[in-house]
Amino acid sequence: MQPIEAVKPLGAMAITIMWAAMAILVTKWPRQAGISISRHAAQNRKTYLMMAAVETFTLSIFFVFTVWWFVPTFLMPLGYTFCVAIASAGLILAALVPDTSKLKHKIHQIAAYTASAFFVPALVYIAVNTNVANLPRTYCVAVLVYMIGASLTLFFRPAARGYYLAYQAAYIISFHVAILLTTYIR
Repeated sequence: MQPIEAVKPLGAMAITIMWAAMAILVTKWPRQAGISISRHAAQNRKTYLMMAAVETFTLSIFFVFTVWWFVPTFLMPLGYTFCVAIASAGLILAALVPDTSKLKHKIHQIAAYTASAFFVPALVYIAVNTNVANLPRTYCVAVLVYMIGASLTLFFRPAARGYYLAYQAAYIISFHVAILLTTYIR
């Protein structure tokens, strides 16, 4: 399949909108550094609906960018598309099911953590792909080290959870930067 150049800007557009929404959420409606972006969004109906709409829209156009431009441009294997599909579906489900009551909390957590786990193999696919320039591949390796280190830190050091928002934001942003570097440095 040939890449469709008209959808290339959708990747950067989706990422920019998501960054703006996260920034608005945590600055306009600040809570505490120890809670997730989702918990910030779940604090009232307005913020929940904003984030649900933004994530559904941005992840949908990001997936179009992935399938119609990113995958064919870099000859990514089917496994990469699978990882991005699972991550996108998980994040959309997490956005639609607010992190509130017991059952919703459980569904939200499973969806969100499954999605974030699939960022790791997606980055591995980019890091080992020889069709990708060296700088983005090297950056992906550094991000993988961060993602694994941050996950282990949060799991084994309960005191680190007081900074959960910072870890989560860095996790998401570093994945996005990997996509942007891969897209625009060739």
